[in-house]
Amino acid sequence: NVVDPNFAVINWMQNAVVYQIFPDRFRNGDKTNDPQTGDVRYDDPVINLPWATFPEGYCRQYAGANPTTCPWRFGPPPGWAVPPTATVPLPETPRGRDYMGGDLRGVIEKLDYLQALGVNVLYFNPIFDAGSNHSYDTQDYFKIDPYFGTEQDWNDLVAATNARGMKIILDGVFNHLSSDSPYFDRYGHYPEVGACESISSTYRSWFYFTDVVSPAVGTCAGINGPNTATYTGWFGFDSIPVLNKNIPEVRTLFYSVTQTITEPVAQYWLNRGAAGWRLDVMGDPSFPDAYWREFRAAVKDVDPEAVIIGELWKKGELLPKSQGDMADTGMHYRFRNAILGFFGTVDDKGFPDDGQSNQPPSLFARKLLSIREDYPDATYFTLMNLLTSHDTRRILWLLTPGARTREDKEFNAANLALGKQLLKLATLVQMTTPGAPTIYYGDEIALTGDDDPDDRRTFIWAGLYLPVLLRNSGGAQALQLTGGGLFDAYGAGGDWDMLTTFRGLTALRHSRSVFRTGELSFPSIDDANRTLAYLLRTADDAAIVALNRNTVTKTLTITLTGQLPDAVQLLPAYAVHGNAPLGALGALGGGGPVVTATNGVVTYTLPPLSAEVLVPVNGQDLLAPSAPLSLTAQAGNAQVALNWNGVVDAARYDVYRSYVIGGGYRWITTTTSTAITDTTVTNGRPYYYVVSATDAAGNEGAFSNEAAATPAVQISYAILESPKTITHTIGITPTVPIAGRVGAPGVTDVDGNQHQVMAQVGFGTGAPAAWTTWTPMTFNARFGSHYEYQASLRPEITGTFDLLVRFSTNGGLDWTYGDQTGLGTATPGVLDVIADADTTPPDAPTLSVTGSAASYVALQWTAVSDAAEYWLYRHGPGGAFDLPLVKLNTPTTAFTDTNVTTNVTYTYAVKAVDYALNPSAYSNSVEGIPAPRTVTVTFSVDVPTHTPADKTVYIVGNHPTICNWCNPHTVALTKVASYTWRIDLNFLETTQLEWKYTLGSWDFVEKGATCEELSNRKATISGLGATQWVTGTVLNWRNVAPCGN
Repeated sequence: NVVDPNFAVINWMQNAVVYQIFPDRFRNGDKTNDPQTGDVRYDDPVINLPWATFPEGYCRQYAGANPTTCPWRFGPPPGWAVPPTATVPLPETPRGRDYMGGDLRGVIEKLDYLQALGVNVLYFNPIFDAGSNHSYDTQDYFKIDPYFGTEQDWNDLVAATNARGMKIILDGVFNHLSSDSPYFDRYGHYPEVGACESISSTYRSWFYFTDVVSPAVGTCAGINGPNTATYTGWFGFDSIPVLNKNIPEVRTLFYSVTQTITEPVAQYWLNRGAAGWRLDVMGDPSFPDAYWREFRAAVKDVDPEAVIIGELWKKGELLPKSQGDMADTGMHYRFRNAILGFFGTVDDKGFPDDGQSNQPPSLFARKLLSIREDYPDATYFTLMNLLTSHDTRRILWLLTPGARTREDKEFNAANLALGKQLLKLATLVQMTTPGAPTIYYGDEIALTGDDDPDDRRTFIWAGLYLPVLLRNSGGAQALQLTGGGLFDAYGAGGDWDMLTTFRGLTALRHSRSVFRTGELSFPSIDDANRTLAYLLRTADDAAIVALNRNTVTKTLTITLTGQLPDAVQLLPAYAVHGNAPLGALGALGGGGPVVTATNGVVTYTLPPLSAEVLVPVNGQDLLAPSAPLSLTAQAGNAQVALNWNGVVDAARYDVYRSYVIGGGYRWITTTTSTAITDTTVTNGRPYYYVVSATDAAGNEGAFSNEAAATPAVQISYAILESPKTITHTIGITPTVPIAGRVGAPGVTDVDGNQHQVMAQVGFGTGAPAAWTTWTPMTFNARFGSHYEYQASLRPEITGTFDLLVRFSTNGGLDWTYGDQTGLGTATPGVLDVIADADTTPPDAPTLSVTGSAASYVALQWTAVSDAAEYWLYRHGPGGAFDLPLVKLNTPTTAFTDTNVTTNVTYTYAVKAVDYALNPSAYSNSVEGIPAPRTVTVTFSVDVPTHTPADKTVYIVGNHPTICNWCNPHTVALTKVASYTWRIDLNFLETTQLEWKYTLGSWDFVEKGATCEELSNRKATISGLGATQWVTGTVLNWRNVAPCGN
């Protein structure tokens, strides 16, 4: 991941606790702006519902949902919900028309509540004038939705948040807008001529239209008159037509300043108090990368500290856009995936481990560490670490065991208690790891719910501003806070015990920067016991989170050697215990006994389903010494001498060694001096060393520079044994064997390993180290205390040359030369190469490229009658032919070059060489590009016999060709037999695919034999042929009998 060196962390975002607000459902602060039943929107008017009414369609995804168990409450079902339009009668389904009255004034009223919760950043789902309760169908980007308030309400909100040191992030929906907007005006509600109304509309080119042949089939005006055109809606939704981002006018609307438009949408709201943008469907392939680069430049020109957050769910989506030229960071669903896998079950959001439950601590650790490795600091430390969003099931719903029903998830006391305990543990992790923890409104009071729209229930307000009583399993008791005073919920209802936990954890996070800036490691992982501990460390602070995911008490062994002082004293700063009703009393003061490490190891016992945060006792020295400088390594016989500069405050030095460069170091010894000799080495093997300094308290500092050495025996004797003078006629036949002898005490005199000595023979003029003719010699025999090695040479030019042998016992790092008399080069042997009588070169071959793929270029040439060998040459862009790439004996006339880099253009030529080594002229030059080939992949799937006859099978996956995990799904297969469906799709070879089959949406995704969730299907596209078959079988579907939801 190549990152702009100027890509810096946005500090306020790194220190953020974000609160996501769905405006219509948080708080109604101004009843005068409430929506009114019958208000015009599309062709489906508004219904205004009382606060606390469950959203329309809330139960549509519950297990066994149907019109009886999930009835239509607000009138008869629409035509599309009943047969024959629908396969079966649908349960109540969301239509975006139900409003509850939440608004900006309600948020202003509850800023004290949010501040007490520890929130310092508000992220709003869209607040601009729109056609639905979710507001992702914008009608006017420059106007606050009248149902949410006025521009004055916005100004008051900005002033009130500024006074509290809070910031606001807005949701930018720039991929699509409302079909019921002045720009499109499908329903004729506006005086402007919208794109749907006329082909001559100013906005026509902003959208994607398709003319249809038959009149009255379309929904918009076309070249053949009214109702003769259709349009592209985002994933098939006709309410949100997709914008053409290549149109300059579209870019001008959102960010591009012109002479007439000086304040586009992005700049307009930043200038009026917004601190950044969350970008809806930023990864949609309809956005050119240039669009986001220009958008970033426009935003940063207004405010370099304004944050740009992409809705980019997975690594492959976020990584390319987090290099400093597009997004700053992203909504972090990978974090949520890790939490769900460890504490519950991964839900169906297109991750490879969808459906997996109770994953081991080691996998949880790998997921979090992988996140750290993948992203630059500017992204990693500002990731919106979320547990719930408006696009997911509530975290409490997911962590609560049982069927997908309210009976199991809300009314079963045991299930709910377990779910709440797991939510506390998950929140503790969320608040004690780097990133920007993001609370979805209501999670803090244990609001629950299934997927959209059930995750959008109204916030629970008690309407009381009195000291409250805490509800818990031990009965009611007043909650005494640290420092005195009683708990104040600021009018919140719901579960105050959960609220207390959230408040305590956000306070803990704000109290120590190590949770926001520390480097993460895992000093304890125990899959068998289902426990783990992670460490956050900065130069002068630390925190340890110990976690027991087991249902029985477990003891953790936490090894802190090299991370903290050997006898560090730790104090519990926060606890979430499975056997206690309260989250933590005295959370910031430390309420437990001091724990002291022994030789860097902490042994800690936790009750079931519990976690504790441990921090160092104040006053301890946690600042490690600086790294030693100028480490050197000097090789000797079976030893390496190390030296380095001393470090102030160092009580000892730890020496580490590796067999590979740049990492993999293992401790070998400790010393108080600044020099040691490592005698635990093997001659001929390279070693790589680093040294750290540790002070008297046990703080170990960073590694020194790396120093390398290869120990070796000393060579005491070397000689060109025979022949010392050679006359050779040039040709493909090599010289007579040439012998050299070497003496290396400890090897050659004791019949040691002959491979410890490298031997070569060479010829040339000038300095021997610069010769290019050195040829490996092989062991021949032992003569007394010496070894003899032999090789033949094949000189390819005529002349008289010096002849020498050379030997190395350290892998070629150093060479000892032998001439006619012994050690040295003063009296070299003589190699006289004379011409052959045949001086006529053969004809040049004709070269052609016969094929290529991502990893090779295949070449072939014509045979030449007088040829003994063919020499193939290659150069890259801007190069020239030099030495042969390969020499091939006849009758070979083809070669496949696999030492290539994909998408690099290579130039090739070949020469024919005869028996006298007379080379022909170069052949014609040809170019070869090792580029991935397009492979037509046939996906063929057999479906169960109970698949509804009127349903279509779709494929959805991790590639734009299969719609990048879109929902609903758009890539339909073709039915080729009663229960077999197929589709041919083109991919580049080596593409790694993951996918699932569905009946059009995640509501009808494939399931296993027992209706269990399935992991993604996977395949790597092969370049072995132009086609590839991928076959499979679907056993069941979600929401199709015998499977429920």
